[in-house]
Amino acid sequence: MWWNGLSVFEQVTFIMAITATVLLLIFIILMLVGAANDVDFDGGADMDIDSDFSTDAFNDHSLTTAGGLKVFTFRSALVFFCIGGWTAFLFGGVDELPKVWAGVIGGAIGAASAVIVALIFKAMYKIESSGNINYQNGVGKEGVVYLKVPKNLTGRGKINATIQDRFLEITAVTSDDDDIPVGTQVYIIGIADESTVVVSTHKLENKQ
Repeated sequence: MWWNGLSVFEQVTFIMAITATVLLLIFIILMLVGAANDVDFDGGADMDIDSDFSTDAFNDHSLTTAGGLKVFTFRSALVFFCIGGWTAFLFGGVDELPKVWAGVIGGAIGAASAVIVALIFKAMYKIESSGNINYQNGVGKEGVVYLKVPKNLTGRGKINATIQDRFLEITAVTSDDDDIPVGTQVYIIGIADESTVVVSTHKLENKQ
């Protein structure tokens, strides 16, 4: 069998790469669902991907920063293991190349890819922040939770929403009594500060 013909190194890097690829695809689909939901869909993505593990720490509070650049986020980690894993797997199949060098090459390319992704998103956020977006114009609009929003104003999450004809990733809080999990359709019911909106699973007119 093909699998049995692989070395242990190739098997490990293949599993790592395929797992990261699947998670990255889910991540991309959630973002696309957020965009489509605001434009075309009546209803929401009924997806409950809530668990004890939270990606908030990887996105809102980067473990490693360099000049304000978040170089280790959930996104970057997925890119690192996806691109780095496939690279190491492919080079691991070269008989003339020691496996340790295959791992080094995979790690280097994966790290470079993660930094590039971080730079791209930093540039996107800079464009957003300089684009005179007034979040007050988003009150009453729908969005989709991208990072779990903790209940009762106990923490911050993120949503995807379209405001002023621009698809944005916005920091969000909620006063709802339950955490709002990833993929849930929400409504912007207010503004917490210049960069944070208040969301709820209930429409503004139903909010007491």
